[in-house]
Amino acid sequence: KLSRITKGKKSNMSKFSDADTIYATGMVAAILSLLGSVFILAIYCMARELRNRSYFLVANLALAGFFFNAIYFIHNPEDTLCKIKGYLKISIGMVIFAWTTLIAKLLKASLNTREIKMGSLKKTTVCVWVVPMIAGLFPFFTNNYGDSGLWCGITGPRNGPGLVIWRMLLYYIPLWFAVIYSFWTYRQIQKLLEERFPIGSRTPQEEEVIKKVRRLKFYPMTLVVCGIWITIHRFMETVVTDHKSIPLEIISVFFTYLQGFLNAIVYGMNDQVRRSLKKSFTALTPCLQRIRERRGSRGAEIELNMNEEEPR
Repeated sequence: KLSRITKGKKSNMSKFSDADTIYATGMVAAILSLLGSVFILAIYCMARELRNRSYFLVANLALAGFFFNAIYFIHNPEDTLCKIKGYLKISIGMVIFAWTTLIAKLLKASLNTREIKMGSLKKTTVCVWVVPMIAGLFPFFTNNYGDSGLWCGITGPRNGPGLVIWRMLLYYIPLWFAVIYSFWTYRQIQKLLEERFPIGSRTPQEEEVIKKVRRLKFYPMTLVVCGIWITIHRFMETVVTDHKSIPLEIISVFFTYLQGFLNAIVYGMNDQVRRSLKKSFTALTPCLQRIRERRGSRGAEIELNMNEEEPR
């Protein structure tokens, strides 16, 4: 069946075709994000020069994005499985917001010459993963996980206190806090470097650093682009009676699950990663050349043997 059945009732989707379209749109975005996350994780595992503190944070963000998009493919779950899927979606979403915030915080700390100890970073990593997973358990006690119409998530009576409070506390407040804090932090970093390297006395290397810092604004922009649509959708649901907009639902699903792909572009495809990829391809070139030469010599040998065996 194309629509979920919850407690003997059909899903809130009015048409099966709408449900199909929404699910297929989300699947495209989820596949792109899974590929992006796998790319980041593969680069981190294969390139030794990228196994540093900075890329360790990016790898964790990619890992959270991988799990977030992987659970999307648990299609049309019912009852308990739908509640578990909703819990994982909300909890891992908070993990993604936390890693985005932490990357901004630690980047600013590194520019202030504060040494980030690996032991402290490991403890922070455990907290970033564990605390959201614990926080995500609370809606179970108020029975607020289930089929929310658009997907499995936080549900309840329309505009009921449990529905609104849990959605705000566990998703929208962390989302927009991460956005505001990241923008503020990267603006502080830009001001710090502009004061450290005044205009008119910058070297080419310092000018290049300033340009890179200005590109940091794209980091929180991924949260804005992916989070604004579902925020608008949920806001309209809250304030407008019987609000239903299939186009807005499609856009919301697409961008919510596209975040891993955009993170891979913004966080992953930096100069250091490009240099590492170029180095890897350069190392592979001689191997590929030797393979082509072997295939060419083998083909010539086979052709020669066939000519010798032809009857005269």
